[in-house]
Amino acid sequence: MDQSVRLEPTQLAGFTQAYRNVMPDSLVGGIGGTEVTTSDLSLETRVGFGTYLALSAELLDSTASQATGAFLSTGANASAIELSRHLAFQERSVDFSAHQLLGDYFSVGARYRLADARLSAAFPQVDPGLGETRSDMAGVMNLISLDATFQHPCGFFATRRDNVGGRNYRRIVLAAGQPVLAGQCRDWLAFPAETG
Repeated sequence: MDQSVRLEPTQLAGFTQAYRNVMPDSLVGGIGGTEVTTSDLSLETRVGFGTYLALSAELLDSTASQATGAFLSTGANASAIELSRHLAFQERSVDFSAHQLLGDYFSVGARYRLADARLSAAFPQVDPGLGETRSDMAGVMNLISLDATFQHPCGFFATRRDNVGGRNYRRIVLAAGQPVLAGQCRDWLAFPAETG
């Protein structure tokens, strides 16, 4: 059973400090005990009356080893063995935002985020001549977010946020020691608007 109880805050100065796992579960499955290193930098300033600018950068590094089951076939006999799969993940991102206060109750803002992520998976115990032993995946994501907020002094607030983003993804597999482009896609995504 995989569960956790957290007593300390998960963010410090707006940066996430506690991750369950930074590697995408859809690509590597659930992995426990990963090592995560974070490096964060943020510069924020107020320009003029009610204009706020922020620039931040983040670097996430994570490594893990995962046991994977396999069958070793020697003629008519087959036996179950355990292979070690080494995973390495890195994500670099930069984020720029600008917000403007409009009177006492309203604000509008825009945000742009650029993220570059890379994941390498390898089976070091397997002979490269037998087939796929290593794969490298990389992706770049662009996200643009526009928002408008109303906040009344009594505590009532409403926010409207619209997001649009694009991604570019590629996967390279080493099969028999030779790189092969296994997949590539480019698309733009429209995320539903949020109101709350």
